[in-house]
Amino acid sequence: MSELSELLFSELEKHLLPSGQAALQALKAYVEALERRMGELEERVRVLEGRLAKDSKNSSKPPSSDGLKKARVVSNRESSGRRPGGQPGRNGTTLKMSNTPDVTIEVPHDCCSRCGGLVVDAEISEIERRQVVDLPPIESVVTEYRSPVKECPCCGQKSHAEFPEHVPRGVSYGERIRAVALYLMNQHLIPYERTAEICDEVLGVPLSVGALCELNEACHDLLEDDAAAIKEEIKTSPVAHFDETGIRCDGKLKWCHTASTESATHYEVHAKRGKEAREPWAGEHSVQVKIF
Repeated sequence: MSELSELLFSELEKHLLPSGQAALQALKAYVEALERRMGELEERVRVLEGRLAKDSKNSSKPPSSDGLKKARVVSNRESSGRRPGGQPGRNGTTLKMSNTPDVTIEVPHDCCSRCGGLVVDAEISEIERRQVVDLPPIESVVTEYRSPVKECPCCGQKSHAEFPEHVPRGVSYGERIRAVALYLMNQHLIPYERTAEICDEVLGVPLSVGALCELNEACHDLLEDDAAAIKEEIKTSPVAHFDETGIRCDGKLKWCHTASTESATHYEVHAKRGKEAREPWAGEHSVQVKIF
């Protein structure tokens, strides 16, 4: 029992009647049990906090156990005392005037800006130019393909012209919309739902998450031969570079493996980090990798 509790109970014993001593002893035993339990829990919290604070930098744990925690970066750079941004004497870059503007708007000039006199018929000495670069209004364009149905005068059979290959039955999305959606999802790694929002709010084309999934799968099928050629080039290259980094996939920590040569790069997501993940597509290189 703590010193404070011992002092408190000793004072209570001096002032209690004999009939209350039994209750006081029961209370004392209860407080002792509570303090003992509190000490055990405090020790457990200390151990758990120490375990959470350990990583590859302050213990023998491997770097792979660090997961995707944000590393604390301590900069050794000293302040230069200069303001952020471009410094005096720096050659900056700016928008350049176009010699062939798409739209030209003449600003009316009827009165002198100094005295208010009429200058409608005054001679023009020079033209001051300013330009604004902007996007045109983005609107979807619906193209309808019509195939006439005709009856053959020889056999009486009705037939229609064959539609182009890129025009399936019903209503479909065009090549440009599909290309933009694939670019947003795969080059900039924008999630399905946000890509659908961009297509709806910016392009004016409602695309569901299910349609985007089907679009990605179709693109995957079309690129199978290209992916196989990239893997083959990496396997047969005398030198290949390999690396991996942690990535969140389905709420779990997995590993995004990369393999590259001067002209080809392959990405693969796998639950494992080392040789086992690379072996199916890295060939002999999978046993020659050294990570520094």
